[in-house]
Amino acid sequence: MTGGRPPTVWEAFAAEAARDPGAVAVRGTAVVARGELADRAAALADALGARTRPGAVVALDATGAVAGAAAFLAA
Repeated sequence: MTGGRPPTVWEAFAAEAARDPGAVAVRGTAVVARGELADRAAALADALGARTRPGAVVALDATGAVAGAAAFLAA
């Protein structure tokens, strides 16, 4: 729990990535470790936050397993 509430998907994943950043997170056309996926998702979230306002609806091209996982975590 975080502040009396269950962790968000991002918080839970980030904690796992911090515990074992080298563990495989996505296996598709590429193999991506938890740490790298966390970095990609954080960068995407930062970019979206800099370009949109809270609550804005955005569309993401999440073609492929890695991009889809990063987009899901960034949302």
